[in-house]
Amino acid sequence: MKISITLALLIFLFSKTDFKSLSSVFRSADAGDLFIAFSVFLFLYFLGLLRWRLLLNAYQVRVSFGRLSSCYFASQFFNLVLPSTIGGDAVRT
Repeated sequence: MKISITLALLIFLFSKTDFKSLSSVFRSADAGDLFIAFSVFLFLYFLGLLRWRLLLNAYQVRVSFGRLSSCYFASQFFNLVLPSTIGGDAVRT
């Protein structure tokens, strides 16, 4: 059900998007500002990853950093794609 809703919302969104004006916005964007924004975005994800690592360590759950980051980034993807946060929480669990 959630996947159907997500696909319907994505189809609606893409049908209303003017890709010519969107591409002109990307071409006119300042590369330095985009780099800073992307760096802050990754830093915040890294902080969330560290928070999960601290939480798991408090419960003596040992997970490698690579496995934890893989699960965390997959859960963040599903948080963005699915209409609620339940999908991301299920992946993290």
